[in-house]
Amino acid sequence: MDPLSTQINVIQKIQQKHLLTERNNPTDFHILSVGLFLFSGKILSTQLQQVCKPSIIALVFALMPLFARSAYGQSQPIAVHEIAPFLGVYAPDRFETSTALGVRYHYHIDKRYTVGVLIGFARAKQDFLRRATSGLSLQPGSDRVFYHGARATHSFAAGKIEPYAIFHLGLTRLYDEQNFTYGFGLGTQVKINPKFSFRYEFLDYIFSSGRDRSAWTNKNIEVSLVLGYHL
Repeated sequence: MDPLSTQINVIQKIQQKHLLTERNNPTDFHILSVGLFLFSGKILSTQLQQVCKPSIIALVFALMPLFARSAYGQSQPIAVHEIAPFLGVYAPDRFETSTALGVRYHYHIDKRYTVGVLIGFARAKQDFLRRATSGLSLQPGSDRVFYHGARATHSFAAGKIEPYAIFHLGLTRLYDEQNFTYGFGLGTQVKINPKFSFRYEFLDYIFSSGRDRSAWTNKNIEVSLVLGYHL
């Protein structure tokens, strides 16, 4: 009788004892079950090594790149691109508050850092000043505000709710002047599902307007609600 047939006969005898033990002593039944499982696995492993050991080794090495690629893919974020229209309030320094709207784009470098760009539109009205002074304007030109630039964010925590810091560099067009702008802010992202997220942000855009003695530093505040769509 070959070794494999002998081992099969041993397993059959153990199985018969296995059934008797189940009826008489449940504790010994569980211990014997584990032993039978390990013994059977050892026999199967030995036979496979003898019969097709070279084939198994070749198959394992062939599949290793696939396993590695799968594990690497699972560690990456599901979506790295995010398109995020926003709506909020824009409070320009020395002018009246107005509605702000626009769109932001984020590129997710990893779970903590993003870089991107934004385009925003608002107004810096002087209606109250004109009414109070019979048409006097603090600054001549169009009251439309166009601001755009690059931004970077850093999340303080990774999870479903992520507070983060914002840094901004760009340009602001206000009353026919194009001004270099930098800004700082704070925000929070709430992940709704893999495709959508909700953000609320508070930013302070800082730049200089005017010339010579009429120059002043603007600190324009934006408070916005953002809906992100992850591509």
